[in-house]
Formats: sequence, C-alpha cells, structure tokens
Amino acid sequence: MNKINKVISTAALAAVIAGVGAVGAVQTAQAAKDVTVEQAGQTGQTDGLNHVDQKLIDAAQAKLKEFVKGPVTFTKAETTKLGDEEVVCFVISEIKMESEASVNENVTVKRDGSVVNLYLSTSYKELNETTKANLDSAWKQAFNTDSSDIERVNVHYTNSDYYYTGLNYSNITATNSKNESIDLMNGKLKK
Repeated sequence: MNKINKVISTAALAAVIAGVGAVGAVQTAQAAKDVTVEQAGQTGQTDGLNHVDQKLIDAAQAKLKEFVKGPVTFTKAETTKLGDEEVVCFVISEIKMESEASVNENVTVKRDGSVVNLYLSTSYKELNETTKANLDSAWKQAFNTDSSDIERVNVHYTNSDYYYTGLNYSNITATNSKNESIDLMNGKLKK
C-alpha cells in the first residue's frame, strides 16, 4: 500500500509541474500500475522503439508538430492501460524523485493512433510559427509588449473522446523572465 501511495504522490507532483491538476494526477497514477517499459535510444524518435507500431510513433510526432518545429526524441515507450484501453505513452523526459523516476513530458496514444494527451515543456524558439504567432498576439493583447522575453512554454493537449468532456482542448502557458505569464486555451487568450 505504501508503494501505491508513493506512486500517487509522485504522479501528483509531476501533474502539478506539468499543469495537469489533481484529476490528471489520479488518472496518471492509476495508469502507472501495470506498466511495461521498452527502452528507446537517445539519438532519434524511433531508435529503440522497434517493438512499437510506427503508426503510433507517427501519430505522437504529428500531434507534437502542431506545437513545435521539429521532431521530438522519445526516451522510451511505456505500454499501459487507461480504463479498459491499452495505450502507449511516449516519454520525452522524466523527473527524478529519490530513487524513482516519474514521467514529466509525454504523448499518450491509443492503439488506433488517436492521441489521448500531450504534456510538453519547451522554449519559445522551439515552437512552430503558428504557435509563436498565437502567443505573440496574445502577449501583445495581455501586456502591450512584444513576446521576445518569453522563456518557457508549457503545452497540454487533451482529447475529449477519451475523457468524455465534449471538448478537445489545448492549453499553452508562456512565462517570461519577470514571471509574467499568459494562458492560451484552444489558441485564445484565457482571461
């Protein structure tokens, strides 16, 4: 029982860092129970993922390209269950807590190729032009200055078909060196 509490606590902290909230943390912790891991190479998005269907890797990369310029390297792929469905979680990065690692950035894809969710923390310069344009416009609207000082950008996408919310959404949070920040919900400034 202590181990499951540790998993839930670790998942909750990772969710808070990634901006998921308590519901996402519980779902992440629940999903972490029966995980099998396949190691991925560090040199490219498909190295070491030979046992993962290329269609799933392509779906994860396609969703990432909606927000960032180039392909993203996955450190490993984890097969797990969300509810009754098997999914593959492509890990981009992890945080270390004591002797355990917790997934921090990832893309989760169902076996049919649909992306369930995505969490990514990146720099402004890694964003694609569409995402930059949306952030630039919103930043100007919120602060009446240009967005050249943005340092960190956190991206969260959730697919409503899985979570039954009736709304696919993306939430992008951008923060500058003065700790000023904006949130874009589905590309629009959240007030």
